[in-house]
Amino acid sequence: MWLVILCPRCGEARYVKAGYKTCKCFKCNYRITIIKNGILNPELRVLKIVNSPKEASYEVRKLKLTPYPRIFDTSKVRGLKKFRKWFQAK
Repeated sequence: MWLVILCPRCGEARYVKAGYKTCKCFKCNYRITIIKNGILNPELRVLKIVNSPKEASYEVRKLKLTPYPRIFDTSKVRGLKKFRKWFQAK
């Protein structure tokens, strides 16, 4: 099983294999806690659960192509100006 999740800091979509304890966001380099105290982290936003990495990759690509609301927590980000440039509308 694979989870399609959102980064709690920058809102970037990514997928991870179910059972992993942590993963890293490729955009903001934040270490995302997936399993906390033996259960799924309640603060984690799981968008979809799929059976194969191919399906998970497809779902993430679909999310990146369509605009969706992202939740930003910029209080912990170093280099805030550079971080904000990533998300400016062009």
